[in-house]
Amino acid sequence: LIILNGIWFQDRFYALSVEGTLAVVEEDVNSDLRITKLGKERVVPDSDLAATPGFRECLVESEGKVVLVFLCSTRSMETVDRVEVYRLELKELAWVRARSSVVSGLQC
Repeated sequence: LIILNGIWFQDRFYALSVEGTLAVVEEDVNSDLRITKLGKERVVPDSDLAATPGFRECLVESEGKVVLVFLCSTRSMETVDRVEVYRLELKELAWVRARSSVVSGLQC
């Protein structure tokens, strides 16, 4: 599992792989880090990938939730044409697309 992005949240490390798989990493009794859970589904931008040659993703904490932000580009990676935001349902380890959101100051 190659980790692309991650965030510490509620004593766990939530990591997103290059394939879009979510992994939950926790410390065991020997202070070793172990993957304890894997998300049920991969997450990729919803939009037509043929029209989206590139995207970046950022895992962030927002208002006490784990949020995944996709910055999608149709022309170049320096220009963001569309933003897609998903929040993580912790019990199911499932992503739910946000209907509306405000994104400010991301450094992906």
